[in-house]
Amino acid sequence: MIEIAEALLSSYEFDLLKVLAEFESNASRSLLYAVCEPLKGIFRDALAMRCGAEPTIKMNAAAAKKLAHAFTKKQLFELLRVSEELKQKLERNMNQKLLITWLCLALRAAVEYE
Repeated sequence: MIEIAEALLSSYEFDLLKVLAEFESNASRSLLYAVCEPLKGIFRDALAMRCGAEPTIKMNAAAAKKLAHAFTKKQLFELLRVSEELKQKLERNMNQKLLITWLCLALRAAVEYE
């Protein structure tokens, strides 16, 4: 989960794709589901820190702090929305390869500068 957050900071889209490729097999479906909530927590803490609050999950505070400094409130909110949509897609049993492709696109789109 921290690797995903840090890959978002890279200007190379391949870095994010490389991290997400680890979840491509159907056997990784439960692992990806387990990563959803902690990843959402990192995004939530980053948004809170960007707004001046303290992080709620101390063990992921460093990753949240990096994201808070790198992205705007709007971008962080969009990352939070994507993480919630990921959970919904997993619950609907979306095809794993399509899900990873969507996730890479959605995360990258969330942090693109306008």
